[in-house]
Amino acid sequence: MKPEKASSIFWMAFGMVMIYASYKLKLGTLSHPGPGFLPFLAGVILCCLSIIVFLEAVRRIDEKARKLRELWAGANWLSAAIVVVALLVYALVFTHVGFLLSTIGLLTFLFRARERVGWFAAIGGALIASFASFAVFALWLKVQLPYGIIEKCLF
Repeated sequence: MKPEKASSIFWMAFGMVMIYASYKLKLGTLSHPGPGFLPFLAGVILCCLSIIVFLEAVRRIDEKARKLRELWAGANWLSAAIVVVALLVYALVFTHVGFLLSTIGLLTFLFRARERVGWFAAIGGALIASFASFAVFALWLKVQLPYGIIEKCLF
C-alpha cells in the first residue's frame, strides 16, 4: 500500500476515535458548547482531510499508471530485441576481435539497421566514433582495451 493511502487511513481512524470520544463528552449546542464540541469538530475536519488525501493518492496512482501505459504503448519490442542481441554479440566478440573492429561492426550495424542511414554515413560514423573512443580511452586515459588486428597494425 502506498504511504499516502496508509497514512490517510490511519488519520481517518484517529479522527473517528476523536469523534466517538468527544461525543461521549457531550457536544452541547452551538450557543452552549460542551467539552466535546471542539474535539468533535477537529475529528470531523481530520476525517474530511483524510478522505481528500486518500482520494488524491488514488487519483495520482491511476494517473501514473495511465502515463506509464501511454509511455510503453508504441514501443517497438522487435527493435529493442535486435539491439540487445547486437550488444550480446558485441560482448562475445569484443575480447577476441579487439575493440576497434568489434565497435566499428556494432555501430555500423546499429546505424544501418536501426537508424536507416546509408552505407557511407554508417561506416563513416562508426569509424569516427570508434577511433575517437579508442583515442579517449586507450591513448588518453590509458584504459586497457583488447587489441585486435587493427590495433596491432596501427599501434
